[in-house]
Amino acid sequence: MLASASEAMEYEQAARIRDQLVELKSQFEGTSEEEVMKRLKAGARKGSTHATRRKYRGKH
Repeated sequence: MLASASEAMEYEQAARIRDQLVELKSQFEGTSEEEVMKRLKAGARKGSTHATRRKYRGKH
């Protein structure tokens, strides 16, 4: 039973990732490569700031 529950969780995670990829693809359709890279870099910078804040929260 444990193996099937684990498999179900993996399937659900894969489905979520697939849905996120479809959504991202639709957001970038018709966009130039330069604009795509600019938006991805901006998102990466924002994400790294959030990760840093989360990492050090409550350490003071």
